[in-house]
Amino acid sequence: MKSPGLTKEAAELCARLPKEMDGAGLSEGEMELVRRAGDCVGWLESMEGSRAAAIRRVVGIITEGQSWDLERFQGEGIVALSDDGELETYAYQVAGSVGEFWTEIGVICDPDFSRYSSEKLRVLGANYGKGLQLVNILRDIPEDLERGRCYLPGVNPGDPVAICEALPRWHSRARVLLADGIKYTSSLRGTRLRTSTGLPAVLGLRTLERLEDASWEDLQKGVKISRRMVKRTLFGALMLSAWWLPGSWKSYHRRIELSQSP
Repeated sequence: MKSPGLTKEAAELCARLPKEMDGAGLSEGEMELVRRAGDCVGWLESMEGSRAAAIRRVVGIITEGQSWDLERFQGEGIVALSDDGELETYAYQVAGSVGEFWTEIGVICDPDFSRYSSEKLRVLGANYGKGLQLVNILRDIPEDLERGRCYLPGVNPGDPVAICEALPRWHSRARVLLADGIKYTSSLRGTRLRTSTGLPAVLGLRTLERLEDASWEDLQKGVKISRRMVKRTLFGALMLSAWWLPGSWKSYHRRIELSQSP
């Protein structure tokens, strides 16, 4: 059945997808999303023009990054990235672009979204997303190796010692990028907005602390922060966001910068 607002081509594609994706190893939730693709596209078509354009733009960039990932890691054995540029570009495509999107939607919905210009926010937002993606990569190295992927450039993927020796440089890079996420958050207006935007950055920094102390065996077991820590971090993010409570994202950002000083 064609959903309202769908072109003939879109309706035909959405109708074919469930059969084409059957047996592809998707979870039931993912298959349900495939079955409801027509509703998703119809919802997008019903949106206001600038918001719909922003969604199409970010989905296009993410899809490009995901397609590159599938093509780049084809081949036998473990395939490693060749240089830093490949990792930075991939991190931007699949996550940094989301920071830009968040900025664009925020400005569309509220011209007073931030104290910064949209141009400055786009840069900070892109770095924020890249930092979160880099934390995911650093956390999932053993799992990715089992899938034939080594996202860290310039290392021997078969040598855990060499991989661990390369990690501090990328831990530092992730901290710099997440610090931009904290700076981004400090510029926003509204308690709920600051809390929801800053929380992933603080969780990312908490995870980095665990990763910096982790051995290769720890990485293989999986490095996580506890649910208790997540709840504490949420409360801390609220305290940094509410003007009537002590602390601020600006002061938190200063502490991060000082910790990064040589």
